[in-house]
Amino acid sequence: MHKRLFTMALPKRKPDKTSFNQVLKLASQLAPKEQEKLVQAMQLEELRREIMVGVKQIERGEGIPGEQVFQRLRARHNELVRKSTK
Repeated sequence: MHKRLFTMALPKRKPDKTSFNQVLKLASQLAPKEQEKLVQAMQLEELRREIMVGVKQIERGEGIPGEQVFQRLRARHNELVRKSTK
């Protein structure tokens, strides 16, 4: 729904500062619940882009072995727990 709203309202051209401002203006006209949905959709799209970056890195053989990832996560977790109990 949001994508359709913006694609219908905006001229067909490369994004620039003007079209960004138009999007902001349209978004400000949405009801608060619709604004929240739009933000969530944008966050989901950003997450998908970040995941695709990782997928492409793995396809190029640039991945990190799973055990190494979990060791780093455990170390970060332990550090956060240590800091929060001070």
